[in-house]
Amino acid sequence: MNDNVTTRTYMSGKAELSIGALTISPDFLSEMTVEFTEGTRTVASLAGNITQPSGMMETAQVTGGFILPSMDALKKLFQGAYEAPTVEGLAGRVRFGGATCKTLEGLPVHIHPICEADSNNDVHIFSGVVAANLTLTYNQSDMLTAQFTIYAQPTDEGYGIVGAGDLTQKTLYDPTTGTYKPIPATE
Repeated sequence: MNDNVTTRTYMSGKAELSIGALTISPDFLSEMTVEFTEGTRTVASLAGNITQPSGMMETAQVTGGFILPSMDALKKLFQGAYEAPTVEGLAGRVRFGGATCKTLEGLPVHIHPICEADSNNDVHIFSGVVAANLTLTYNQSDMLTAQFTIYAQPTDEGYGIVGAGDLTQKTLYDPTTGTYKPIPATE
C-alpha cells in the first residue's frame, strides 16, 4: 500500500435552484453556469497598457436550462409575469410584452448541491431578476427546454456569496423564509 497517495473528492452532482420561495429540482435543470466577473480599467502609458481590476462587477449572473414538464412550470422562472388560472384544472400562463407594465422584483436566488449536508458549497445571490427571454425549440431529439438568465442586482451586501451562508455555525438555506437556518448538533 502506498501511503503517499492522497484520496481526493471533487465537487459534482445534482443541484437545486431556488428563486424566491420556489425551488426547481435537479430533475428539471439541464445545466447552470454562475458567473461573477469584475470589470477592468486600462490606461495607456509610455511603457505600454496597464490593466487593473476596477472593483466593480461587470457580470453577475446565472444562466441555465429548465426542462419543461408543462408550460405552467414557467411560473417558477417568470414569477412576476405569471398569470394564475381562475378555474381549477387549467394551466396558468406567462405574458411577454403587452400594454401592461410589470415591475420585476428582485428575489433571492440560491443554488444548493442536494447531496451536501450544509451550505458550505452553495451559491447565493441576494437579489436576482430573471430576464423575460424565452426560446423554445421543438425537434425530434430533445426535450423542451427553456434557457434562462438571472441577473444579480446590487445590494448593500454585494451581489452574492459562494460558500458558507454563516461563518459562525453550520447552516442550510431555507427558501421559504429566505434565511440560513442552523443545523442542530448531533450527539
